[in-house]
Amino acid sequence: MTDYDAVIIGAGHNGLICASYLAKAGKNVLVLDARAEPGGCASSREFSPGFNVSDCAQWLSQLDRSIVKDLDLASAGLNLGQPKATISLQPDGNHLILDGDTISGAGIDSADQAAYRDFKSMVRSFAKLMTTLYRSRPPKLVEQNWTDRLTLMKLGLGLKLLGRERLRDLMRVVMINIYDVMNEHFSHAALKSTLALDAVTGTNMGPRSLIRSTAICMLLPGNIWHRLVQLRS
Repeated sequence: MTDYDAVIIGAGHNGLICASYLAKAGKNVLVLDARAEPGGCASSREFSPGFNVSDCAQWLSQLDRSIVKDLDLASAGLNLGQPKATISLQPDGNHLILDGDTISGAGIDSADQAAYRDFKSMVRSFAKLMTTLYRSRPPKLVEQNWTDRLTLMKLGLGLKLLGRERLRDLMRVVMINIYDVMNEHFSHAALKSTLALDAVTGTNMGPRSLIRSTAICMLLPGNIWHRLVQLRS
């Protein structure tokens, strides 16, 4: 083990990304995994003879484009297709369809359609701000170096550009659960449940769990360039 600068436990997509960045920095890295093949959630498996599917394809939009560029994943064969419409199946066959900024089916009225567009705009502004934090080292205030000062300045500017109303929304949204957020913005049950799923995907908690609304923003840094506040079909 002394021959390695770092040992990564788990050859899933997160482990492989960490190992790749360390290797780019000139480190000697060992990656270990219990499975016979790497990839984790990003790997593919045959579910029927001749048919393969990604283990967690619905989370693909969380892959940050900056990582794709840094690691030159396109040259390794990564080819992202166009986002598909989200379909929430309904018992009566009149299914709810989310496609870009539009929603249709399931008896969605004009009020919820307008609320959906406003909600996407709101969360898009939150996600843009959070991307600044997501891609930066947390500032160390005690050191007072210019890198940390610049990070704080960017954050402060981002908060300022949100505007008073959006800033108030952000402070309120991050402190309540996604169940309450959905009830504040929408009236249609199918629309609320479809959007709320993003906030609990990958957790063992439900929509009424405390402070789960932040998850729908945390999922968005990659979604800014792919599809915002939509579920992957």
